[in-house]
Amino acid sequence: MATNEFSHRVFLNFKLCFLTNVPRLLEGMPKDKKLQVLEVIKKESLPKGRKGRHATAAYQVDDGTIFYRVRHPPDTLFVKCGGDKIVAQLPEDCIYNCGAHGDAVYFETASHKLYKASFSPPDGITVTHLRNGLENEEFLPGALCTRNEDGTLYVYRMSDDPDVDAIYVDTSSDDLYGARLVGVERRQCVSMDSSTKLLIVIQIIFRNVVVFEIRDDSLNKPSARRLNDSVILLEVPPSFSPPFTRDSFVYIVEGVKLMALNTNTMEFLPSVQIGNSMKISSIIGVHKDVVTVIAEEGEEAPLISARLFDGYF
Repeated sequence: MATNEFSHRVFLNFKLCFLTNVPRLLEGMPKDKKLQVLEVIKKESLPKGRKGRHATAAYQVDDGTIFYRVRHPPDTLFVKCGGDKIVAQLPEDCIYNCGAHGDAVYFETASHKLYKASFSPPDGITVTHLRNGLENEEFLPGALCTRNEDGTLYVYRMSDDPDVDAIYVDTSSDDLYGARLVGVERRQCVSMDSSTKLLIVIQIIFRNVVVFEIRDDSLNKPSARRLNDSVILLEVPPSFSPPFTRDSFVYIVEGVKLMALNTNTMEFLPSVQIGNSMKISSIIGVHKDVVTVIAEEGEEAPLISARLFDGYF
């Protein structure tokens, strides 16, 4: 009887100890991390083309202006200003491979000519023929260019001078096999005299950042590595949308998740989401601390602007 009573007490003590400590044990166990939510500050419906929501694209230039393009022959390119719709006078050819660089939108026509469209209120949109395509030159989405000369690869933007600004890329290794060019950034860096309180510019230099992407079915998360001072290789699952490169960051999206790669530290920041689990179709721009994306909401494809957290821009 004494043995049974002792056993009963041991059981009660164990039960009490277990119930008391289970919450503490659970607190120490890994949990699914909830995505932090970016504050939506603007939402607008994209103008629909004849083919529906996918007929309209958008591009944001450095001053924050958004160009809208209705992708149905004949193409239409316009901006919204003070409630008005300012339409550009485009070439008669179809336009391809549009992208924003600096203060303008650049594109190629079916006749292999390059154009620049810039907006200067109240004068409207000025469309300028820059040049004709070069021999062995290929134009890519995002207004990017490659040129192969005697086995040597050069990359640059449509806004660049191909003879002066082209960046040499070493393709002798297998690292870039199957990769595609998705971003080119030319950052202006200022070297200053720190020995005086006066801000005296010693030298202005440019740092090039070239981003290539490989899509790999075997991956379940993105990775990035630096091949040299200028070239970054991004490897992502096929489910990811095309990346967007701006200054020191490469932004990528998968479904509702927005990710940012800091190219200075080569680290991915924690994933975030925009609004209430809004699926992101593509990123069209980052202006100051605001990212603008095309989202998916049922049959609609709204343009959404959200404020980024510190450290994400």
